[in-house]
Amino acid sequence: MSDHPHTAYLTAVAEAFTRANMEPTSWEAMADEELDGVFRFCSDHPALDTYSSWPNGAQLAWCPTGWMLIDLTHRSWMDIRADLYADPDRLVAIVEPVLREGNPPPRAWDTSRWSGADDAEKAAGAWAGRAS
Repeated sequence: MSDHPHTAYLTAVAEAFTRANMEPTSWEAMADEELDGVFRFCSDHPALDTYSSWPNGAQLAWCPTGWMLIDLTHRSWMDIRADLYADPDRLVAIVEPVLREGNPPPRAWDTSRWSGADDAEKAAGAWAGRAS
């Protein structure tokens, strides 16, 4: 796994999914023009409602504008209303019923924060400003 400013955070999210018995099929932290991350849940993932909601799997994507859940069947996406550095366990609690049961995500904004959020934001800002 690469060591970018957001890698520790995405690792914490992956660990939270594992604690919830929803370990992603795969995940990665990327850093090209911007910092990104993706958690993949393939169509045979035991935690997905693959019968009706996610027949081709799903991806949970992280980018500088926030979290989104991507439907691989229709190539559509839905925003996950949470802080960019949401507490990993809270993020999993928000996403779990969407993936397992096909429920819509909550409309309320989750303001929980990961304990390392401030440091990660500073490092991400410095990384983004490196080309300036």
